[in-house]
Parts: sequence; structure tokens; C-alpha cells
Amino acid sequence: MTIFNDSIERVQDRLTVAAQVLVTAYADLRVRGYDKEPSAIAAALGDMEALVESLRAANFGAEGVLEVGQADLVVEANEFAEHACNCPFCSRGLPELAAAEPAPSTRVFRREAGWVMAGELADCTTNFRREQDGRPACTATAVWKVVEDRGMHLTIGFYCDADLPDEHRPAQPEAA
Repeated sequence: MTIFNDSIERVQDRLTVAAQVLVTAYADLRVRGYDKEPSAIAAALGDMEALVESLRAANFGAEGVLEVGQADLVVEANEFAEHACNCPFCSRGLPELAAAEPAPSTRVFRREAGWVMAGELADCTTNFRREQDGRPACTATAVWKVVEDRGMHLTIGFYCDADLPDEHRPAQPEAA
């Protein structure tokens, strides 16, 4: 059963969400360097691939001139980039809405023995970035766990003492 057996409104909603998931995944790849939500991305890719297949099967776009289509798409993208709205899901929402978004609730935990994930000690979250930068992987024990709660989105990171971000370090008592 494909998504196209549903009403046009449901299909549009689902494809809009799928496109947003993919845009967010691309941003995560560029910024963080890793995939946060592989199952959601797989589902979104499936929906978008089904859309492309159905459009190609109906021969949509076959007679268009690619350069003209790309130029039109650039114009529409530029117009979209300049718009402002009050939709809480829009990446171009009004600044006052973005400012109203609460900061994540952050909890920091320390466990001297390290943190276990999937039956083994968790690696330092910075290892992917280290690999991207050409640095060796961290081999120290990840003794810190940082949990950031943004309501519907929870991020968990594991860090060794050296790699714990400064904003998550506990305050040091002042010397007397």
C-alpha cells in the first residue's frame, strides 16, 4: 500500500513532513556529521522516492527544459527565504517566535566507571567530529552523560573529562 491511496490532503501533509525531515537530516549531517533519526529518515526517503517514482511514471516533467525549471525553482526558493510567518514548524518563522522557544532542559551526570550502551561502554560523542577533523579517536572513558530535553526531541551525549563542552562543566569552587 502506498501513501498515494490516501486523500490528497493527507498525501500533501505526509510529503511536507517527509521533506522537512530530510532537510533537517541534511542540516544535521552538515552540522553534526551524523544521523540522529535513522528510522524517520528512512521512512521520509521512502515517501519521497514513491513520489518521484509516481511522477516519473506519469511522465511529469519529461517535456520541461531543465535549465528553465531550475531557474524557476531558484526564484521560488528565494521568495520562500524572504517570507515570514507564524507557523511553529516553519524554519523561516518570525524572530519573536524563535525567541519565545524555551532553552532545552539540560541534565549532566557523571559516572566514574563510564556509561554503558548496547552492552558496552559508550564512546565519546566527539569521536565522529575527531574523525572528520583527521584527529585520532578518543580512547578515554566517557564518564559524563549530557541529556538535553527539548520537549519532543531528546539529545544524549557521552564525553570524557577532556571533551566535555565547557557549557556543561560543573562550576568549580573558588579557591579560598
